[in-house]
Amino acid sequence: MNNFSEFLYNKRKKLGLTQQDIADELGISNKAVSKWEAGDSFPETAQLVPLANVLGCSVDELLRGAENDRKAVAEEPRNADPVEKTEEPVRSPMKVWQIVLFSVGVFLTLAGVAAMLIVGFLGEKTKQAWTLGTACMFALIAVGAFLSAYAIIRHAVYDRVSDDKKGRASLAAIFSAVGMSLICFSIAALMFLLQLEINKYVSSAVMIVVMALGVSLMIVSGLIMPSTDGKKDGSVAGIVFPVATIVYLVCGFFFNLWHPMWIVFPAGGVVCGIIEYFRGKK
Repeated sequence: MNNFSEFLYNKRKKLGLTQQDIADELGISNKAVSKWEAGDSFPETAQLVPLANVLGCSVDELLRGAENDRKAVAEEPRNADPVEKTEEPVRSPMKVWQIVLFSVGVFLTLAGVAAMLIVGFLGEKTKQAWTLGTACMFALIAVGAFLSAYAIIRHAVYDRVSDDKKGRASLAAIFSAVGMSLICFSIAALMFLLQLEINKYVSSAVMIVVMALGVSLMIVSGLIMPSTDGKKDGSVAGIVFPVATIVYLVCGFFFNLWHPMWIVFPAGGVVCGIIEYFRGKK
């Protein structure tokens, strides 16, 4: 490795960036970044300024392969107390496919509400029509929840952890998205089975089994979720959906509030997003 390649490698690791992160910022392939770090090639002139901006250094430092310490020393007062310098983590924007996935998920969630209203009114507002409409709504919400959750977690966690944690982050994202989807789908399954006039106890048992599987996946996801801030791994949001499920079941079985209390699950998704956002801000 020459001075440039070694400087690029050390700077990237210090900022917690992957080769793919730098490649995405510059609009090139990660193979090109890999060749730079191996000393097999050098960036084109037009790429030096954008690369320096990504690394938070000057083009001069990039070309010399060393940070300009003299300037910092010259500007610092002689009698000034040493100040500990902290470096803000570099946050990459959401990728196009993540934005598309999240947008489709939100659309399907809203489409689910529209489907419930349409089916309910077309069925002349009968109990059977509203039950079928509610089932359609939760089926669409289940798909939307999977897409949105996967896109958010991939951006909030997978894209911000070191390479050795990406496998665990990917698995946690899948578990969380599937778990959230199963929780919503369990309610859709209950409504569909009731619409088919299946025994209500059998229908409830199916719902609880599917919901329990979803909750289990959410818990596992929270346990294996790697941290993006160097603190203990695990996601606080992993307990939100288990709590929401307990609230839903208690209100349903003891107070017969199955229909209005479904709101705890969309609310749980919002709480998860808020928690992960503020965890990332620390």
